[in-house]
Amino acid sequence: MISIIEISPTWFYNYNIILEMFFAVISGLISWFGAKAYRITKKNEAKILSRAFLFISLSYLLEGVFSWLSIREILNKSSQIPWSYLLLRTTAIYSHKLFMLLGLIALFIFTIKEKRKEVFIILTAISILTISFQNSCWMSFFLLNTIFLLFISQYYLKNYMRRKNLASLLTSCAFILMTLANITLAISIENPILYVPSQCLNLGAYTALLTNLYIILKARK
Repeated sequence: MISIIEISPTWFYNYNIILEMFFAVISGLISWFGAKAYRITKKNEAKILSRAFLFISLSYLLEGVFSWLSIREILNKSSQIPWSYLLLRTTAIYSHKLFMLLGLIALFIFTIKEKRKEVFIILTAISILTISFQNSCWMSFFLLNTIFLLFISQYYLKNYMRRKNLASLLTSCAFILMTLANITLAISIENPILYVPSQCLNLGAYTALLTNLYIILKARK
């Protein structure tokens, strides 16, 4: 299975890994903040939010791993690649997809206020089957992400229209940018020139989330 980084320009390889680690750290911080909020308030919404961003953080960590492995493979002049290396790389790719889908499904369930665990299980099963048995599994993966992100973006946009504050504006902008990034990534499979712009959109999204987190933490002091 190819890695999505293989459509990236060579000069962007190292920047790509740095960005993935940045996204992982920001998602991890949001997860930690959500877990802390849950311990104080015992609200189920905080627990779901914490778990969702934990899954997304793990997804980006694994994406960084398979990006690094893919770069090694691309730069390796040897025609023979150990099977253990290929197994690790394939496992990292599928694990990245699984954790990202788990995170987005959890956020989707959070936005529609669905409390039944069966819905989470069914959506996860359908998503896994979709990306496992399609010839273009990356395209299916990005399209699934986009569908979930469209609903999530709509929820946070409505939230901003009700509250009209900076924190809700940043959150809604972040998820809109993530949606655009996923659409651009899907297109970049056939048009690699769009890969770098898609990662720039993701950078904008996670910078907005980081700024939002800073504002919330500062307000609590």
